[in-house]
Amino acid sequence: MAWVEGLGDAVVNRGYGIMKSQAIDANGDTDNRKLADMMGFTIVTPDNMDAVMGMARSCPFLEMGTCEVAETMQM
Repeated sequence: MAWVEGLGDAVVNRGYGIMKSQAIDANGDTDNRKLADMMGFTIVTPDNMDAVMGMARSCPFLEMGTCEVAETMQM
């Protein structure tokens, strides 16, 4: 995808498309979500949140909905 290639060295993981998702809580209750809740992901290492928001503003998937941006933490 040209958008990912345009992100250059900031890309850590090109990501994957996601077809179906489910959630489970600590009680074992499940939530069958709609397909559109999350369509895929890409992992980048920008200098700061403003930089990643700039990357997100050019994401082609914005034509279909929204793009969520989040920081990760070491586990």
